[in-house]
Amino acid sequence: MKTFVKNCVTGIMLLLLVGCNAPLQSNRISTETPILGGSPTKKTPPAKTPTITVTQTPTLHPTLSAESAKGLALQLLKDNSNCRLSCWWGITPHVTTLQDARSILNAFSSLASTNSVDNNHGSMRLRIPNGEGLLYLVVEYDGVKTKVNTLIVTISQLAKNKNGDYEQTFAEPTFAQATQSFLLTEILKLYGQPKEILISTYSSQPLGWPVFFDIQLFYPDHGFLIAYQSLMVSSPNGYIKGCPSKSNINIGLWEPGKYSSINDVPKDIRNNISTFPLSSYLQIDEATKMSIQDFYETFKNDDGTLCLETPANLWPMPGQ
Repeated sequence: MKTFVKNCVTGIMLLLLVGCNAPLQSNRISTETPILGGSPTKKTPPAKTPTITVTQTPTLHPTLSAESAKGLALQLLKDNSNCRLSCWWGITPHVTTLQDARSILNAFSSLASTNSVDNNHGSMRLRIPNGEGLLYLVVEYDGVKTKVNTLIVTISQLAKNKNGDYEQTFAEPTFAQATQSFLLTEILKLYGQPKEILISTYSSQPLGWPVFFDIQLFYPDHGFLIAYQSLMVSSPNGYIKGCPSKSNINIGLWEPGKYSSINDVPKDIRNNISTFPLSSYLQIDEATKMSIQDFYETFKNDDGTLCLETPANLWPMPGQ
């Protein structure tokens, strides 16, 4: 039985590598002490695998046991199957067939709370044990003809409250460890300076309200928009701030080069990864005194302590 499970996991890993783009370079989080920026005042290496020939015949992936699915999912969240975005776990927009996308995700169905499919759409919600809580992973895809057209991925951490129910939480160390390849520092190091950075939040935090702070990075040449959603924190002298190292992560993916401006990205993609109305987002140089280059140079070396500040008077009150 152990041999069978091991062979299943190995088989899934090999098949997930099909359709990946250029391999990732090894990137470790810098241990250097960065210069504080963002203020508005200014694995083990994977085992070698045999060559795989891609065919037009859909491959049936075996459904893994819950324990095997958990291990593989956590590994893929750390290394993304060694493929670059817009490839996600071996599913690449405009390359992967809808049948193969369904088959890859179905391998994790033992962890799924929902799993729905129709002709050109599919979605799966995974609850992955992680530390004392759960990783809540939602993957949705749409297709055109036989190929995946777009992917939406959202990743958050759930923790038990005093009533024993699970609720969304932030700043859990186990979340950062589990999602290493998608942390802001790693994205900046691997993909370089984004073309656009958008920010949105509210001007205040009423008592008892969880108010969010969104930072979005747009990479048109790689075909993705990634959003870091943290809790807004009041800062002295009329500023508010968000800390991307203490964020949940949302990603929209499509064929690289398809959209040259963030305004060209379809609203159904942007709405699915955005916390606020799209009209409320500002470019980083409008919301702070930082340029895109300033942000890139500062946050690519974030040791987990940096936050981005913006004047509170730029933003509406909650509920407006």
